[in-house]
Amino acid sequence: MGRESGFILKDGTFLDVHIPLGFTTDVWLAEDNGRVMVGDAAMRPDFALHGYVRNGPGDFQVVDFPGLTVPCTAPRWINERGDIVGLFAYINEIGDCYAEPPTHGFLLRQGEYSAIDFPGSTSTSVFGINDDGTMVGLFNDKKGNAHGFKAVPKSGK
Repeated sequence: MGRESGFILKDGTFLDVHIPLGFTTDVWLAEDNGRVMVGDAAMRPDFALHGYVRNGPGDFQVVDFPGLTVPCTAPRWINERGDIVGLFAYINEIGDCYAEPPTHGFLLRQGEYSAIDFPGSTSTSVFGINDDGTMVGLFNDKKGNAHGFKAVPKSGK
């Protein structure tokens, strides 16, 4: 089995990004000139999809939504405050994660995870969060139609 690496383009040079024990690594967002990034990686020994945050060269931390029987977590964005958003899925087998199961959005803020489901949706994904906490994403309604959304935090949160 080969190895798939993510990359960032910095000052005209492609830099390989590979999480230890990963056989695939996807980079979804890099900031601070490529030092901080989030993404997902299929990792040994379980070959499940784990999220990660990289806080500097070689400093990877796994980000898995808690309570999952089989890991299927995919961070998509990190803001300057360190809030991470993305998606996760409840699955029974590793292969189910790669079959595009119904997803739930998540927010990881100060070490606490919150699930995010658009009201009435069958699937929700969160793709971005700004420094004020406003999130954007996608949800599917009960007819299977996809819609974008913007979620603005309540005052004082």
